[in-house]
Amino acid sequence: MTGSDLSRGGAPLRAPVLSVRGVGPAEVTVAGLTAGGGALLLFVSEECPTSAMALRRLGPLCGAWQEAGLTATAVFEDPLEVAVRVARRLGWQAGVAAEDPPYRTSRAYRLVSVPTAVLVDRAGTIAGTVTGWDHAALVALIGRAGALLGAELAIPEATEPLLKPGCSSKAAIDPELAAAISVPAGTDDVEEMFERGWTDGLPVVPPTPDRVEAMLGGCDGRASLGLVPPDMGEATLERVAACAVLAGWVVTAWPWRLNAGSSAAWAAATTTGK
Repeated sequence: MTGSDLSRGGAPLRAPVLSVRGVGPAEVTVAGLTAGGGALLLFVSEECPTSAMALRRLGPLCGAWQEAGLTATAVFEDPLEVAVRVARRLGWQAGVAAEDPPYRTSRAYRLVSVPTAVLVDRAGTIAGTVTGWDHAALVALIGRAGALLGAELAIPEATEPLLKPGCSSKAAIDPELAAAISVPAGTDDVEEMFERGWTDGLPVVPPTPDRVEAMLGGCDGRASLGLVPPDMGEATLERVAACAVLAGWVVTAWPWRLNAGSSAAWAAATTTGK
């Protein structure tokens, strides 16, 4: 799912101005991000599972990239407080920025889906893009960044799924709907979850961070139980715990007090019906 080089008539396209907010008082600019040699902008959204996977897999590499001159920044189509919380939870070890409706930056970069990775060189021109999670294309993009910097950059491990489509960018959907999606949840959590299409209207237990942590019982929420068909999303303990809370399970009934191998076998049985 390699994106185009966003060129016009063969000429490289300058990276559009960033209309985003960072975590500090300083303005987030293309010039500032590329000062060390180059920048990798990773456009993501909280609601998108593929965005979460990209943040989780690329996050541990960002420190080494920074030392080599490549500054990575996750640009969220979400409120800044949400962006910071999600980035911390997923292990993203680089810059965080957020854009508000009507998502001018995403529109300027012609986003259709997230995640989208955009490589910008020192001159401020776009050197390449990748949409969705495409391991081979991302490795090639990182290789291009390394060539620009004259350095060998770390690449993500070839872990399944190697290909996973992204989610619609909020810049690509109806502006009123995008604004509604970005409104913080109201005081009635059950109604809010129904409005988002997460439930069928029956009573549920809101999966708050405290409840999910209690359900995990001290286990590492990042641990994976494998991929779940049909979309082959990654079943981390945290995600399964959130679903368990939502369904009303009690902590003592949850089976991951077993060892990792038994938990993996249990996950396979529950997703295949065998």
